[in-house]
Amino acid sequence: MLVFPIWWHDTPAILKGFLDKVMLHQFSYQDTKTGIKGLLINIEDVTIITTSKSPTWYLKYFGGNAIEKVLIKSTLKRSRH
Repeated sequence: MLVFPIWWHDTPAILKGFLDKVMLHQFSYQDTKTGIKGLLINIEDVTIITTSKSPTWYLKYFGGNAIEKVLIKSTLKRSRH
């Protein structure tokens, strides 16, 4: 479970730093000839709870939806597949 505020339409820097320290090469992923192979295959679900003063519709449709695009579909997906 990840709980954090949305900071300037993105995750806070402290969460990015935490992920940099935890999602280590050869621990959470490996480089292959065809791309990145995720090694955390035992993790089935992640619950993400965010807070913000901006309305959800604004963050999703006008703010770029960075939480879904970057955190969910890129960072977390790559560490698993």
